[in-house]
Amino acid sequence: WGAFLAPPYFYNANVEALQTHEFSGVLGNLDLSSNSPWVPFLENVYFDESSRATFVHFYNVEPARGDGEYLVECLVAALDYVAKVNRNNGCYDTTTTTEGEGESTTFDDTSILFDNKQHEVEERKRLSCYLPPIVFAKNIFDKRIFNELLNAGLEHDHPPLLIYGDYDDDDDTSSSPEIARNKTAYV
Repeated sequence: WGAFLAPPYFYNANVEALQTHEFSGVLGNLDLSSNSPWVPFLENVYFDESSRATFVHFYNVEPARGDGEYLVECLVAALDYVAKVNRNNGCYDTTTTTEGEGESTTFDDTSILFDNKQHEVEERKRLSCYLPPIVFAKNIFDKRIFNELLNAGLEHDHPPLLIYGDYDDDDDTSSSPEIARNKTAYV
């Protein structure tokens, strides 16, 4: 994919060779000053056109800043943004929602056997919809902050596909992804 992940301090440098729209930096929780040379090249959410995948990267540099509250706000904003892009692309069926239920993705493959026009509509949706984000959470300082981030993602109406992260915990031996309690995301 045409993007890279780097820690926030990397963006303090003016590395002109990496400042390009063809190879963007991705970091969802960095407040850059408006005069930073990185402003036009840093993305909060990366949308990969060829795979339809989305990626979000968080790097915790301020463990005291709201005890993870800022990271949670950034994650919710990123998930909302991907959902908004998909909604604008016609990827959610909002006609079948009831109060208390989220929108559902609409890909009714059974209809293609009976209706070529429906097949064309479904194919356009498939080509314009993005997958739920893959979230990279690096340098999380403690398990509690990681769990706050994890819970916010899993409880969101449009949860991420995968949350990959690390935190300082000598007792944690898990190294392979497991299905999360919401039954839609891997952690």
